[in-house]
Amino acid sequence: MDQIIELIQWSAQPDNQIQKQVYKRAQELSQDTQFLIHLCSVIIGNYDAEIRYRAAVILKSAVKNCTTLPETLQQMLIQVDLSIQIMRQAFVIIVPEVVVRNGIKNSNIMMEYLIKLIDSDPVIATDCLSKIIEDLKFNSENINYYGTDTGLQLIDQLIFKFISLVEHSNTQVVVNSLNFLNYNIFFMPPSLNQYIDCYINILITGTRSQEQQIRLKCFQGIQALIETNRDKIKQMNLVIMACVQSLSDPDKEVVRFVELCLTDFLRFNDAEDYEKTHLLEPYLQQILQPIILNLAITRSDQIAIQPTFSNSYNQGGKNEDEEQDEEKTLGEYSLRSVSNLLLKKLIEFYDKTIVPIVLQIIDQLQQQQDWKQQEIAVICLGLFAEKIMENHANLVPNILMSLFQEKNQQNEYIYASTLWTFSQYNEWIKTVAINETQFIQSYLKLLLISIENQSIIVKESACSALNSLSKDAFFILQPYLLDLFQVYLKALSQKGGVLLYIYQSITTILAECETIENQELIDLIMTKLISNLIDLNDYNICPLYECLAEAVEKFGQRALKYIPVIYQAIVQSMNGYVQSIQNGKTRLLYQQKEILKRSFDVCIKIINITKESFLELCDQSFLQIVDLAIQDTETDVKQYALSLIGELIKDCYTIFKNVNIAIVLNEYIYAQSISIDPSKLFLATSNNAAWALGELAMKDPAKLTVIFNAVMEKLIKIINEPKFPKSIAQNLCIAICRIAGSHIQQIEEFIPSFFKRVCLILSQIKSQSLDEYKEESFKILINIVKMYPGRVINDIKYFVYCIVASNEFPSIKPLFVNILQELQQSFGQQKFDSMFSSDDLPNGFRMKMINIYGV
Repeated sequence: MDQIIELIQWSAQPDNQIQKQVYKRAQELSQDTQFLIHLCSVIIGNYDAEIRYRAAVILKSAVKNCTTLPETLQQMLIQVDLSIQIMRQAFVIIVPEVVVRNGIKNSNIMMEYLIKLIDSDPVIATDCLSKIIEDLKFNSENINYYGTDTGLQLIDQLIFKFISLVEHSNTQVVVNSLNFLNYNIFFMPPSLNQYIDCYINILITGTRSQEQQIRLKCFQGIQALIETNRDKIKQMNLVIMACVQSLSDPDKEVVRFVELCLTDFLRFNDAEDYEKTHLLEPYLQQILQPIILNLAITRSDQIAIQPTFSNSYNQGGKNEDEEQDEEKTLGEYSLRSVSNLLLKKLIEFYDKTIVPIVLQIIDQLQQQQDWKQQEIAVICLGLFAEKIMENHANLVPNILMSLFQEKNQQNEYIYASTLWTFSQYNEWIKTVAINETQFIQSYLKLLLISIENQSIIVKESACSALNSLSKDAFFILQPYLLDLFQVYLKALSQKGGVLLYIYQSITTILAECETIENQELIDLIMTKLISNLIDLNDYNICPLYECLAEAVEKFGQRALKYIPVIYQAIVQSMNGYVQSIQNGKTRLLYQQKEILKRSFDVCIKIINITKESFLELCDQSFLQIVDLAIQDTETDVKQYALSLIGELIKDCYTIFKNVNIAIVLNEYIYAQSISIDPSKLFLATSNNAAWALGELAMKDPAKLTVIFNAVMEKLIKIINEPKFPKSIAQNLCIAICRIAGSHIQQIEEFIPSFFKRVCLILSQIKSQSLDEYKEESFKILINIVKMYPGRVINDIKYFVYCIVASNEFPSIKPLFVNILQELQQSFGQQKFDSMFSSDDLPNGFRMKMINIYGV
């Protein structure tokens, strides 16, 4: 016990490193149930109150990490002295954690104690119970037993008690009770369903409370109802009125939830809900100004609302639990972001009514001296750009000219928002580009100057605007590419987070270019990118690798001389992943996996242009890294590794001369039902492994012989799953055709299981990027029909349909016509015609068959 007291005392030290050591030690000890009992003994013992409180904090951490909780824990915790304020805090910290960790059905002692405590100490009791039900919504599997489990039946029986408690004289009890009831909305237990009208009236009335916390909880409850059970709200007009009246609430957090309620109200699932849009129409004039004013930037925003880049590179080294903790719900958006979402919804449903009103508000805001209001005016011009172009096109030239005003460039937030707003008028810019050369040049000049601005948010907005222009109207940028890249390359000399946006913008521009012939420009780009290949195991290398992958693919052979340097860099980066695994550095492993995936991407592009010469770059350690990656616990890493293997088989097969890669790939095809793979993780891995096997079937079919039957059985099982993702289904069918075609003498018994399904899926492929593989698959299907006509006779119409419904391939037409004529002769005209008499063939099918193929 003395050692535990010492550990608790050390936890009070302000030194972070000492605290980390304390909690690490507590985590180790938490597997011993006696440790938990000793901590609980301290909490209820005759120790200093501060010591007892810290014991509760450590106990909470230990409860999370222990395998099983000791049975005596509940009996001990109900002895906590609640007359001491700090122990009341300790009780609220630990009790909900124990109940949730133990499960409500196994926490009868604690639950019964809390229920008895409602009358004698309602603040503590309601606080604990509301935290328990809150955790149920997010974490606990207990929700699956709602209505059958005795503990949850107990909660259901508490609904009426908590409804009565919202009239309590203590504000905190009211807040806790509302919180408890609000989280029950997501489960809608029988008792709450019974009293739902009463509770809705309580919520509407509570929105007018003098207490901010009560108003906030009432709007949180209303939002939960609109989001999950809007059909329970019989008088939606009263809810709308409450929201409209509270848009002017002095508390911004309350306003944020008011706006979330209105935003969710405008998310409709059926026609009946859609008809209720008229409820908001009478208030549009009244609500627009406050919503627009809520776009004002605050200190916590620190960045304009405009959508630019999603910065996926500032996440640091997080484990999966930390990532899940950071997933944001709608309720965690800032008021500025929520106002933005609500305005978009209002535009969607009431554009003709609100645009004239908004234009008047914008005009008023532009006259204000406050820069924040001026910035709102700029943002609104962007938000309403589509409808302004659609219904007030005559205003667009003046709007864009006003954005060029120098005052817009004196404040970084207005400047950044101005650039974003410009990008919202790309459709108009695209239509005038030919005749308005001077305007286009001025706009591009502004963007290029902005990339060199000192402000990061201005640079980001400029890069985003250029990206948007390149996607919407690349022909505008084409004549200025050299100038554009010179500015970008100059910007690459800078350091810090701004490089992320520059790299991403270069990647986007390169992706839009059909080709770049200028060798001088290629050399400039490649030299500059390569000069930034430093800190190769730093997470921020990822966007540079994405940029290099695009550059290598776009420049092809023209970038060949730079390949050795790039390859050496990515090998060093990949070794960071290997070392993290070997050294057990899990804190950095997340980052190293992301770097590895980007390294694999670059490697694939290198393999595509070097082909068999890739062997001159790599050694045996390269395959060892790939082998380690396909065994990784993270599905994403496996997928990248399998994609890389597929490219190696296609372009540099010699690398596998000492390995039967077919046996390895077969291990990563999982014939699991989608019903037990809802996230489709196994399916995605199987997809990449099957594609690689398809490449192997074309390159070295003999290697497949040993696993042919096993692979075909698994792939056939997968493609016959219901509700199959279309792109994966198409890939797997192409792989099946390739594998079947490589062993056509062995497929007779499999044909009835896959032939119809493959034909139907192939008929749905519309992407031109897959035409080569589709044509190849058709040839294989024709060979199957030719060799096994008796096996396919019942499904022949699907084979014919998939070819007739597709684009005409010159190489396929004579083969197809020939096989149809053979079938006519073999089965006779009458039976042949009967094969296509089914009603499930589309209109025009027979005419197309006659007109194009003459059959």
